[in-house]
Amino acid sequence: MKLQTSKEITAQYLRATVIGPPAAGKTFSCATISEHYRTKGILKDMLWFLFDDGGLDGFAECGIDAPVFDFTKLSGPQLTKALREAYQEAKKMVESGVTKTIVVDSLTVLDKGLLAHLMTLFQKWDLYNALLKEHSLFFHNIKKLPCHVLFTVHEKFLHDGDDVQNAKSKAEGLTPGQTIMDITGSGARFYRANSSMILPIKTVHTPQGVERVFLPWDKTTESKGRFACLDKREPADFTLLLAKIQAAAKEGSLTLS
Repeated sequence: MKLQTSKEITAQYLRATVIGPPAAGKTFSCATISEHYRTKGILKDMLWFLFDDGGLDGFAECGIDAPVFDFTKLSGPQLTKALREAYQEAKKMVESGVTKTIVVDSLTVLDKGLLAHLMTLFQKWDLYNALLKEHSLFFHNIKKLPCHVLFTVHEKFLHDGDDVQNAKSKAEGLTPGQTIMDITGSGARFYRANSSMILPIKTVHTPQGVERVFLPWDKTTESKGRFACLDKREPADFTLLLAKIQAAAKEGSLTLS
């Protein structure tokens, strides 16, 4: 095992979650991490685990193509079997140096697919435990890969609950009234705890036109900025974001929040 310094591994393999409503630009923001994004063509250094129907339809219009494992038409045992097979193939692609970034698009639709399948096999408490196990297995397999991993997730409103529910939310840094990851039960905990950043994405209107931005420190939506060099509003561009973090680390001005 190679000995490295903490500065060397800063954002070496990013784990980030982009949260927002449908059509907010989550998928395109992930594509910006590719070294081929600005020249168009095939994003051959990326690999999509696609669960959202039509999730990559916008790529063709923009002259972009990407390698993809398409899970959109799979359900039941076919889905869980395909997940395990795709992971093994992805592992080979990463280890060969072909794939530098994996995008899971989206966690919300993956979650709903797993839930629909498991509802045919388990009752209430066993159901949630089985769902949690599937998320754990999927996440920890993906997490081990030596590449960037980006997750997209839809958002939902966190309602005020009873005292127990509110205490659980508070323990995870959440507040009723926020919009949070749309994942069933406790499944979000793996992605929440292990994401270096949780980035709400919004569309804003500027004098220059419409712009998509990340809001790393937004209090109205579940977020995690982590790196103090990030502003309240950052362009929704992972290449620029990584460059800013790595530059701060190189200068010695990077601090974690």
